[in-house]
Amino acid sequence: MEGNRNVNPALYTIALSGLTAVVAYLLIETDLKSLRPKGSDTYTQTVPGEQNRLARLWEDPISIEAAKTPSPCALEALQAQINDLVSKGHSVMIMPVMIEGFPYAETSETRLRFRYSVVNGLLDSSYLPSDGTHLGLLSIGLPLDKRFEERSVGSLVREISCPSEPERSVVPPDQHQTNSVPGSPTFLKTGYLPSSAEKELPSVTRDAPPADVPRGTIALSVPFEWYSGNQDVLVLWLREERFSKFPLRKLIYLTRALVGNSEETLSNVTTAVIGPSSSDTLKEFTWDLEPDEDKDIGPWIQHLSVFSASASAPDALLYPRKVMAGADRDYTSFWINRPALKEFKSLVTTDARLAETLVGELHLRGIEVGTNSQDQILLVSESDTSYGRSLPISFSAAFAGYPNTSDSSYFGELLRFYQTNPVPRNIFRATYLRGLDGKTPFQKSTEKKRRWRCRETEQ
Repeated sequence: MEGNRNVNPALYTIALSGLTAVVAYLLIETDLKSLRPKGSDTYTQTVPGEQNRLARLWEDPISIEAAKTPSPCALEALQAQINDLVSKGHSVMIMPVMIEGFPYAETSETRLRFRYSVVNGLLDSSYLPSDGTHLGLLSIGLPLDKRFEERSVGSLVREISCPSEPERSVVPPDQHQTNSVPGSPTFLKTGYLPSSAEKELPSVTRDAPPADVPRGTIALSVPFEWYSGNQDVLVLWLREERFSKFPLRKLIYLTRALVGNSEETLSNVTTAVIGPSSSDTLKEFTWDLEPDEDKDIGPWIQHLSVFSASASAPDALLYPRKVMAGADRDYTSFWINRPALKEFKSLVTTDARLAETLVGELHLRGIEVGTNSQDQILLVSESDTSYGRSLPISFSAAFAGYPNTSDSSYFGELLRFYQTNPVPRNIFRATYLRGLDGKTPFQKSTEKKRRWRCRETEQ
C-alpha cells in the first residue's frame, strides 16, 4: 500500500491524457464535413459569349478549361458587347492578366493569389462583377511565333478566325492506350489527348479541344469576366507561356480581334496589361517592337499600358552587356516605351533593392558587411527560375558594395561582376529545383489507376 501511495499523481494524469488522445484518434473522424446540402452537379449553359462557366470569384480561372462541354468561340459575341457599350457612350478597358498556366501546385497557388488581388483591387475601386458566380471562356486561333516574325500584326488580324467546334471522337478507340501520353503521335499531331487519357491528367488540362484549328495557328482558350464601374472592364486571364515570344504583338493581335475595325470603338477602348509575371517575358517586351516597325498598329500601341506587378530581376542582370542597365527598372522603361506605349510602370521593387534592404538589416543586427567580412552566410534558393538565380547574385553584390549601393550604376556594375564571378568567400550558396517533394500533377491519378489494375488482376 505504501508503494502505491508513493506513485506521483502526475503519472496518472499523463497516462489518462495519452489514452484519451489514442481513443480520439481512432474513433473521431478528422475530415471536416459541412452540414450544408450538396449542390447539383448539372448546369445548363446559356448563350455563347456570356459568362457561363461556374466559378466563384476566388477560384483558379484556368480551372474552367476543364469543362466537358465544347468551348464556344465567343469572339463575335464579345465584339458585339464591346461595340454595344461604346455606342451607348461607355468607355471600355480590356485588362489582360498574364499568369502561368502550368498544372503544378506552386503555379496554382500563384494564380489564386493573382485572382484574389485583381478581384479585390477592382472591388476596392468600386467596380462590381457583372456575374460573381461565373466566368466566360473565349476560344481563338493564335498565330504561331514564326508567323509573327515573318508578317505584320495588321495582316494577321485580317485573317483572324475561331477554332471550329470540337469532335470528341477524333482518335480511334484502338489508339487510346498507345497514344495516351504527351509525346505520342496523337498528342503531337492534335495538341490534345484522347478522351481515355483525359482522366489521368489534372483538371487544368482537360479542356475541350477544337478538332480543326486554322492552319498556322494554335488554339488559345482565354477565361474572361466583366466588371462595371466608372467604365466597363473586361478581364482576360492569359497563360503567360503562350506569350513568352512576341508578347506585345500577340497582345495587340488579341485586343484587335476583340475590338474589331471600328475607329469609334478603338477611341473608346484602352488596354491595361497586368504582367508579365516573369522577368524573362518582361525582357521580351523590351525588344518586341521597334519604333515604326508596324505602322498599322500605331493607334493600338498608344492605347496600351503595361503594369509589371511581379517581374523583379534587376536590369543589370536582364541585359548584362548593356552598361547603362543598373539596379533599377529605368533601362527597361526606356526601351519598352520606344513604340510610344501609353504607359509602362513597374509596381514592384527589383531584387537588387530587396537585397540592399536585407543587407542593411543585417548590418543593424551586428553582422559585418563588405568583402572583408568574417561572418558566414548561407543562401538557399531555386536554380531553375529567374528569381531564384537573381536574388543570390543581388545579395552578393549588395553585401560587397554596401553602403554605396544607392548609386544604381555602381550597383549595376557589381551585379554584372557577380553574375559571372564567384560570390564572396564568406557567402555559401545551396540550390534546389522546384518540385522538391517529387510529386507531379499526374502522379496521384496514375497511382490510383495502378492500384485499380492490381485489384482487377487479383480478382
